[in-house]
Amino acid sequence: MKRTPPLLGFLLLGLVLLGPATTAQARGRRGSRPARIAVGQVVAVQPIQGQQGAPLRALVSRIVRSRGFRPMTSLPHYDGTGQYPALAREHHVTAFVTGDVEERGKWSSITFLVWNGVSGSVIGRWTAAGPSTALGRTVGRGFWTHLGPAMQRAVPPPLPFDQQQAPPMRIDASESLRDEPIAAR
Repeated sequence: MKRTPPLLGFLLLGLVLLGPATTAQARGRRGSRPARIAVGQVVAVQPIQGQQGAPLRALVSRIVRSRGFRPMTSLPHYDGTGQYPALAREHHVTAFVTGDVEERGKWSSITFLVWNGVSGSVIGRWTAAGPSTALGRTVGRGFWTHLGPAMQRAVPPPLPFDQQQAPPMRIDASESLRDEPIAAR
């Protein structure tokens, strides 16, 4: 039986130890969730008009949830977008997602807009088109690719002072100080 030369042994050991880290780094560059998204940021997915509106809204909500955001579907459809900054402050919404479906016979298209919660400005736009029966599949494949970077750029409004979390307190319980007895009155 032949023995492995020490240099080759160290090389194999290095590959074993660095292999998982290298693959994780490669995955980090190719579509994994970005580390800078704060878990639980709220994205309001607005109602979408039309026959395909409800299933597409549910699909977008699932996509948003799978990327670390908290979808909010309780807000009604708003006609004017001037209300978005006030709604964002009230409900602490990072971004709003709106969609508009256009149906032409057997062919449909949907245009999504991503609105920033702080300013109420459009930070992302994407139109998907295809046969009406396959529009959901098209949206599922392309939504995050086209609008994910815009949602990651969205900034939540600052919390009101009374809702901000206090910094963590540090209590040193290692000292053996005597407590004073409680005096009854």
